[in-house]
Amino acid sequence: MDPRRRAVRGVGLMAALAALLAGSSCADLSHTRDIRVTILDEQSHPIPGAIFYAEATDEHGAFAFTWSKAGLAGEVPQSAREPVKLPWRRGAHLAMVAFAPGRRPAVVREDTGRVDSDGAVLELDPGSAWNADLARFAFPFEPGAKLAVRLRDPAALPLMEAFRAAWASSPDPASAEAMRRKLDAIAPPPQ
Repeated sequence: MDPRRRAVRGVGLMAALAALLAGSSCADLSHTRDIRVTILDEQSHPIPGAIFYAEATDEHGAFAFTWSKAGLAGEVPQSAREPVKLPWRRGAHLAMVAFAPGRRPAVVREDTGRVDSDGAVLELDPGSAWNADLARFAFPFEPGAKLAVRLRDPAALPLMEAFRAAWASSPDPASAEAMRRKLDAIAPPPQ
């Protein structure tokens, strides 16, 4: 083949690849999604020790989650140099929540469009520990589910307690009791 023709053909392939990539976000093509979050109060002060949780879902349900305690500057991860890596799939959606005592959980969901997870700021206002959007999370999964097994690790107790406190504040006693039973079913074994 004529080298000039090969060069033109290569440019055409590159243009087609660029057009294809322009139609997809980088997160759709990656096997992980970067997460860096800062958790603040209503006056933009950091909330150290706040609990952060994120889950990835697709048409089959939740397939990955991560959680962390915020650092002194309200940052997740505590060393913001490297982001938290959440397993990711094409077509997946992200849901994130932050909890702190005496504050209403801040929930961010990708229902209608992509949200920025690398550099997001979650603001927690004073109030009840309940937020109705918590009912839409897959957490705590079903007892025996692959993701629920990770919650049996004693290190996950702060996450379990954050969700337990939020559900205890629910105005619907029946759903609060159902969530309590679910959390008890997957709680870490006593030590």
